[in-house]
Amino acid sequence: MNLQKSIAIISESQDITERLDQVYEQVPSGDCKGCLRCCTESVNTFFVEYVHILSFLQSNPQVLQEHAYKISRFFLLEMVEEMYCPFVREDRLCAIYDARPLPCRVFGHLTEKDYQHNYERVLAGNEALAAYYKEEHGLVLPRAIIERKIPYCRDFVSEQKITIDDRDDWVDLLFSLDSKFLMNECIGFEDVNQSLITWFMKSVMSIEEAGNYRVQAMQYHQSGDHDALEKLINAIEKKLFKLNEI
Repeated sequence: MNLQKSIAIISESQDITERLDQVYEQVPSGDCKGCLRCCTESVNTFFVEYVHILSFLQSNPQVLQEHAYKISRFFLLEMVEEMYCPFVREDRLCAIYDARPLPCRVFGHLTEKDYQHNYERVLAGNEALAAYYKEEHGLVLPRAIIERKIPYCRDFVSEQKITIDDRDDWVDLLFSLDSKFLMNECIGFEDVNQSLITWFMKSVMSIEEAGNYRVQAMQYHQSGDHDALEKLINAIEKKLFKLNEI
């Protein structure tokens, strides 16, 4: 992943930023009660959205300084411990609200039937991950984490409900924006639509190194070796600080 080249592309091409804003502007507004029940995962994020978030962080460097530890801890332990999104602030507001990715914007706007369909896809992915960690590393993931479901939000008041087709249309538009980075070899096809926290990890280390860190962290968590776990978290936190220097 060529992050510096990607930032240069989005800085030089106002069209990309404008098209991203146009996608976001199509999402209806709504009244969120701030319960945070939906803010407990790292949502899938297109690369153009990630670069947009990085640009926001570079304009607000204190945000990364304040949240790097939680980003690190979330990545390492999200499969064994339920946590809030690392960008949830102490006052229960979102630290990157103005730059938040599409899944955060559409939550609460889908019908309950469409929302259930989305959960079944997530569950299948979690089951596959659980099988991998058990077979390859002897780690048994908690069933509560594998089957965890963010409840459908009936408190959120949507200005206008959207359909799966609406959401998929916006996803297609974001993919078309990512194609700019694909053609310039900033990312590969295997990188498209990663989780937000995974993008942060891939910015500071190889995916293989990140995966090894995660396995070690889960092993330390399972054995109760809190000191070793803390050292791992701090090591990644220091790497993340360097993103403010790009």
